[in-house]
Amino acid sequence: MTHSLWDGRLFLLGVWFVYLICKKPIFKKFRLCEFIILIIYGRVSELVVESISTFSNAWEYIEYWWNPTLFMFNSYNITLMPQLIWLAAPIVFYFIAFKLNQKLSYNL
Repeated sequence: MTHSLWDGRLFLLGVWFVYLICKKPIFKKFRLCEFIILIIYGRVSELVVESISTFSNAWEYIEYWWNPTLFMFNSYNITLMPQLIWLAAPIVFYFIAFKLNQKLSYNL
């Protein structure tokens, strides 16, 4: 549950970056600026969180055939699956956000 709340906060921070950088209103139609910011932000934030957690010995992902190690950081595995999740999640979030925004007619 706690990780879900942190992930939600990370998404909101990504939305804030979109709001600061891109032309308003945001999430009204597909804009490459919004999309790229969410993708880059998702990738960078995932790498930062995973690097900090492994550096502080908070957790480590175990290498499996379906979750191979991409590289080692501080002698811990940085694996593929969390990277793929944080690549897919901003894409899904973006398309849901602008579809809902169009339907509800909000001007963010």
